[in-house]
Amino acid sequence: MNDAATAPWIVDTSCLGRVGLKGPAAADWLKQADIRIPEQANSWTSMESSGEASSLSLVARLGSTEFFIETEADSPRLRELAQALENGQTQVYPVLRQDRAFVLGGKGVESVLVQVCNVNFASLPLESNPVVLTLITGVAVVVVPQREREGRRYRIWCDPSFGRYLWNTLRAIVVESGGEELGIEQLRK
Repeated sequence: MNDAATAPWIVDTSCLGRVGLKGPAAADWLKQADIRIPEQANSWTSMESSGEASSLSLVARLGSTEFFIETEADSPRLRELAQALENGQTQVYPVLRQDRAFVLGGKGVESVLVQVCNVNFASLPLESNPVVLTLITGVAVVVVPQREREGRRYRIWCDPSFGRYLWNTLRAIVVESGGEELGIEQLRK
């Protein structure tokens, strides 16, 4: 692995498990399932406080009544939630999440993003746990900026039909910037 302090990197995290849900009773349903949810729309929280051990686990609130959960694909908690949604809930509806997902990080990561997006991610206050819905190279994405030891990292999700294009574009910019593609095991450390 390149020294994360000197170069950007990109990781494909599409293998993680996801559950999406929305509806007027979605927030209460998640609370009853002992899932800690963000109080504000367009924000996120860690699932570690809800019993998930993975640092890759999160709950994002995409609006007042829509939620997105991502964690390890083999998570029993994720399977329980997905099964409960399939069984039907009153005023809670599943949202299919087959996103292509990436994480960008390392020094100079903002210079990668500035080439493909008009959002100034470096200016976002991380303490508010923002979720940003924007475009990257014309592709609609959800972005979660996070703090890490070396600085910031950015989790990105997009529709799978645009995933290969977005991956190839971001990976090429990372490599041109002296960075590299890493495996997901680097994020699990």
